[in-house]
Amino acid sequence: MTKQPRTVLAVIETDGPGGAETVFLELLRNLDPARWRGIAVIPGTGWLHDQLVHSGVETYIVPERSTLDYRYFARLARLVRHHHVSLLHGHLLGSSIRVAMLSRLVGIPAIATLHGAADIGQRERFFAIKRLLLRRLCRVVYVSQSLSVELHEQLDIPGLSSTVIPNGIDASRFRSAGRSSFRASLGIADDEFVVGSVGNLNAAKGFDVLLRAVALIRSQGVKLRAVIVGDDIGRESAALRAMHRTLGLSDAVIFTGFRKDIPDALASFDIYALTSRSEGFAISLVEAMAAACPVVATRCGGPEYIVDHEETGILVENGSPEAVAEALLRLYEDPRLATRLGNAARASVTERYTLDAQALLYQKEYDSCAR
Repeated sequence: MTKQPRTVLAVIETDGPGGAETVFLELLRNLDPARWRGIAVIPGTGWLHDQLVHSGVETYIVPERSTLDYRYFARLARLVRHHHVSLLHGHLLGSSIRVAMLSRLVGIPAIATLHGAADIGQRERFFAIKRLLLRRLCRVVYVSQSLSVELHEQLDIPGLSSTVIPNGIDASRFRSAGRSSFRASLGIADDEFVVGSVGNLNAAKGFDVLLRAVALIRSQGVKLRAVIVGDDIGRESAALRAMHRTLGLSDAVIFTGFRKDIPDALASFDIYALTSRSEGFAISLVEAMAAACPVVATRCGGPEYIVDHEETGILVENGSPEAVAEALLRLYEDPRLATRLGNAARASVTERYTLDAQALLYQKEYDSCAR
């Protein structure tokens, strides 16, 4: 008889777009169908739902009304029984805790992926309970070595098994994108010099640092422009837009909002700037490198393990507009250096950060925990 693939129930608490949601999606897309079948549980319709359905991933929308919503866990338990699920997989801290609780309820193992440090909340009153629940996990996966070091120390859970699996991307999507079409949609000429960045407009992404860096460069008479691609989220986006007006950057900086054509956006940038304050991995940085775009990134966790300083990009001090401005100007004034770094960055990504490698490593963990 032919051996049937086992089933993993994957759970995430957000519906994107974002880095964690992209990893969630791509992992389910790239599982070996002879070994594992993936089922997705997400909180609502939106970008992630559309992408999953389009990819043919069986998807269930299960909203949670409160932290201990018994109907939420009852529905997941029914899905586990109906689909003969062998393993649970939670992405981000909240869903990791939920699958740890569900694991206890239904008696099957659970694995978790933690994508960043921002949601740990070490000082909040339920932190001890979260640590206790996470102890029930078979394994915790960190998306970078820096995140592993930081969170392993914060969580301080004796005996918790963990590993590092870097995120992967489909580098082929960034080979032949449309530079001119993206620029034309924003009214930017082909000969203008553009610094770009991609990410949701929240405090962790440090776009205020990028705005101040652009203002410093413009004050020196350099007429470069900046484009920030990402969803408006909360009060931070309004504050950023106010800052860009206060700094006199209304004609210099464009906020595009959410865009589906990220490969085209990256192809249109002359430099990619990541000015985050904290990054577990920074998948947008890897995508920019795959597009052969020279990158400047702050030393904020993940980038130090992705970028080889002066070889595949430039790393700068975290939170320093002056350091960002200096690095951007250096690449602006030295096109040969920018081209060399961009080409080396693409070669590095295609060797180190593939979807096949990511899926293979996860399925190895799946096999181990399911046994």
